[in-house]
Amino acid sequence: MLKNFIKIVLILMAGSIGIVAEEGFYLKINLSNREFSKDSNSQTYIVKIENGKFDYKFRYGGFPDNRKEEKSRDLGPEELSKVIKYIRERKINIPVTEVISTKANGPSIKVNLSLFMKLDGEEMETKISGNYSIFRGDGKIKGKIIKNKGYVDSVMSLIRSLKRDKVKRKK
Repeated sequence: MLKNFIKIVLILMAGSIGIVAEEGFYLKINLSNREFSKDSNSQTYIVKIENGKFDYKFRYGGFPDNRKEEKSRDLGPEELSKVIKYIRERKINIPVTEVISTKANGPSIKVNLSLFMKLDGEEMETKISGNYSIFRGDGKIKGKIIKNKGYVDSVMSLIRSLKRDKVKRKK
């Protein structure tokens, strides 16, 4: 009897901890990718999650055509839990600051990521700006490439998953 009572209390405590994290959760992402080449283009993603509501704005400019996309929907408690779990697993909840020069001697992709999050009552901010990649056929690349490409990739993966209505977790 006592064992069952303890199990029930532990289950309720675990559930309430998740609910507290979800209730105070806030996320704002502004991610821009710009390609500098003969057919230059740019993509800008603006994502916001507040009070369980997901807002998504996308803008593409350049070759072959410009386009915009907007989406808004409510996230259920289970999906919001998956988002928070994904953020923790991929360490997106750890603040990162990396701002480097975008000088490059060839075609390049430049990234600018600004992320603000409130989770578990704590606020954190990330700023990453610089060359994501530089392309040269002769391999004589001059310019710095950001060190936190994995962080940017994880944020981009989260954005795509939210847009598709599916957040995948690490297995």
